[in-house]
Amino acid sequence: MDNAKFHTSYEMQSFFFDNKEKLTVLLLPRYSPTMNPNENIWSYLKAKLFKPSGRSSIFELISDIQLLFDELNSNFDKIRSLSYARSVLV
Repeated sequence: MDNAKFHTSYEMQSFFFDNKEKLTVLLLPRYSPTMNPNENIWSYLKAKLFKPSGRSSIFELISDIQLLFDELNSNFDKIRSLSYARSVLV
């Protein structure tokens, strides 16, 4: 978590306490996208999604998003390489 306001909300705190045996939380400084491994995944998805071709409908966009997530979910090595926090020293 990058300690943004929505990460520290009551709902998130409640979720954490209900699931703390399954979670490990890493607290990052606010506004630190280079330290947040999730940002690498979002950058990859956006680059693939915003390719130069247009879509004719919202359904085509939704289908493309689903294909991207299916691709990532079936490729553990790709997820690992994208989520590796190169900027984080642990």
